[in-house]
Amino acid sequence: MRLALALAACMACSSEISDKGQPAGQDSTHMNASITDVLARHTEDLMSIPGVVGTGQGVQDDKPCIIVFVEEKTDSLAQEIPSTLEGWPVRVDVVGEIRPLR
Repeated sequence: MRLALALAACMACSSEISDKGQPAGQDSTHMNASITDVLARHTEDLMSIPGVVGTGQGVQDDKPCIIVFVEEKTDSLAQEIPSTLEGWPVRVDVVGEIRPLR
């Protein structure tokens, strides 16, 4: 059930955001990478961090952001997950353990 909810939340967030926007505080002369491209480049590394269970796109302070879904917030995760990726803000959401539905 949690997997379905997390995926639905991720899909809903992604559909609300244009990946052509620029990171907060950046204009197109300083940033060429769309949020979708940045997320694609960094998802494998983010998913290799113990406790990270997913990634997606969302909104933070009315601006596009990258979301990192975690089982629980810990000090080690806070140190390993960057606050920005290539200029895009990163938000950490606690979703708990994700298991496949049977």
